[in-house]
Amino acid sequence: MILTAEILSRTVGLPPDRANIFAPLLRQAMDRFAIVSAREQAAFVGRAVVECQSFHALRENMNYPHADRIASVFHSKFKGDATLAQSFVNQPEKLADFVYGGMYGNRPGTDDGFLFRAGGIYGLTFLDNYKSCGNALGIDLVAEPERIEDADVACLSGAWFWRFHNLGPLALAWDLKGICRVVNGPGYLGLGEQVTWSEKLLAELGGSQVR
Repeated sequence: MILTAEILSRTVGLPPDRANIFAPLLRQAMDRFAIVSAREQAAFVGRAVVECQSFHALRENMNYPHADRIASVFHSKFKGDATLAQSFVNQPEKLADFVYGGMYGNRPGTDDGFLFRAGGIYGLTFLDNYKSCGNALGIDLVAEPERIEDADVACLSGAWFWRFHNLGPLALAWDLKGICRVVNGPGYLGLGEQVTWSEKLLAELGGSQVR
């Protein structure tokens, strides 16, 4: 069974217009990066649904209206201190540059943190990763980072991330928690949703879980 717009709509509740856009693009991306088996495809798409909010958020929104939310989301930077976070309220560029500046190729004193904030269906972040992904895709994502928001590039970037981090073996072992950790870190954010979507997709794609 191949991933169709109908399957996307039925399993993850994607509106038909969005499903018609993303189903073929996901298939193309999976074909290009050899994400072939039912388990791999289900796990790949299942995590993507969580990361990009059902394909509605292809770029990280850094515009936060409340300081306590900033302090919570970026706890490692603010240590839960809403007072410290107050000056970053409704300041997306300033917040992104503070949180992501000077890391993984992002140059201190520039807007790299904002330019190379999370994008695509797997939340690609940092200049170094945009550069590596762009080189693999034949697209200059350093000069044009906004292209990560294009639906086709967004899907390809996710498939590149999957292959670059060798997530296939985890999917074949149906280790969804392991995939979550690689993609999103040790907090396992969204793991419950990921499991739900992945299992529904696997059933539709004709695969079986490994226990």
